[in-house]
Amino acid sequence: MTSKTVLRRVLLGLVSLLLASGGLLAATVPAQADEAPKVLLLLDVSGSMNAELNGGGTKFAAAKKALKQVAASLPAGTQVGLRVYGSEVEEDQDENPAACKDTKLVLPIGPLDQQKMNAAVDSFKAQGETPIAYSMGQAVDDLGVSGKRVLILVSDGQETCAKDPCPIVKKLAGSGVDLQFNAIGLAVDSKARSQLQCIAKAGGGAYYDANDTDSLSQALGR
Repeated sequence: MTSKTVLRRVLLGLVSLLLASGGLLAATVPAQADEAPKVLLLLDVSGSMNAELNGGGTKFAAAKKALKQVAASLPAGTQVGLRVYGSEVEEDQDENPAACKDTKLVLPIGPLDQQKMNAAVDSFKAQGETPIAYSMGQAVDDLGVSGKRVLILVSDGQETCAKDPCPIVKKLAGSGVDLQFNAIGLAVDSKARSQLQCIAKAGGGAYYDANDTDSLSQALGR
C-alpha cells in the first residue's frame, strides 16, 4: 500500500469520525446552524514536503491529492477550511524572520465547495519553515469561539521556530470548550512523532501515523 493511499485513508477516517460524533450530538440537541462541527485542516507545506516517498512522488503531491479526495467524499455543506504553513517565504528564519509567521488561510471555514477546495489546494507550493505553534494559534482564531471546533494538523516534521510548541498548544487548547486538536504524522521520525503526539494529547485529540493504516482501519471498524 502506497503512502498516498495511507494518508488519504487516515484523513478520511479521522474526518468521518468527527462528522459521526457531530451527528450523535445533533441527535440529542435541537439543531441550529452554528452547531455544525467546524473542521480546519492545517497542512505542513514546508520545504521538507518536497521529499520523495517510498511509494513514489513527493509528500506534497500525496497530501494535495489526499485533500482533494477528502473533499470529494464529504457531504456538501460540511463546515471545513484549509490553512497551510511554509508556502510563501523561501528563506530560512535566519535570513528572513518572516519565515516563522509564514502561514496562510487558503480556504476560510464554510460550507464545503469542492471546486473551491481543489483550487485552494492547488494555490500554494511547499518551500518554507515549520512554524507549527504560530500557525495553530492562527488556526484557533479561524475556528471562532463557539460550537464544536476541530483542528487536524498534517505534518511531516518538527517545529522549526518555537523551541517547544507543546506548552503553547496547551494554552491554546484551554481557550474554550469543544475545541479539539488532532495530528497526523506523514513519514515522520521519532522526534517529530513525539512532538505531534504531545500536540494531539494537549488538545484532547488523537495522533495517527500515516503508515499505520492497519491499526487505524481496525479501530474504525470497531
